[in-house]
Amino acid sequence: MNHAGMILALSLGDFMLYSVLYQKKLVPRWLTGWGLIGIALAIFASLLFLFRFTDVITPVYLGLNLPLALQGIVLALWLITKGFYPTTMILETTPKR
Repeated sequence: MNHAGMILALSLGDFMLYSVLYQKKLVPRWLTGWGLIGIALAIFASLLFLFRFTDVITPVYLGLNLPLALQGIVLALWLITKGFYPTTMILETTPKR
């Protein structure tokens, strides 16, 4: 249950994060789109494991979780090197008159 339950809970949190990043355009849309696709694949992998169509240490399970893992690394490197788009943050925080 650990691999199914934890991945499903983590995917829900990731979905909320990438949805906000996508809507507010704080990082490039291709990066958040990659994350949303990776979440769908990770949920599919967890469901395959939950219903015993695959096991944890198999190429299928690891391959379905690989895009989200790589996306997390790319997002971290993007935020370290480039950060958020500052113009988007300024536009969102200034009061409207």
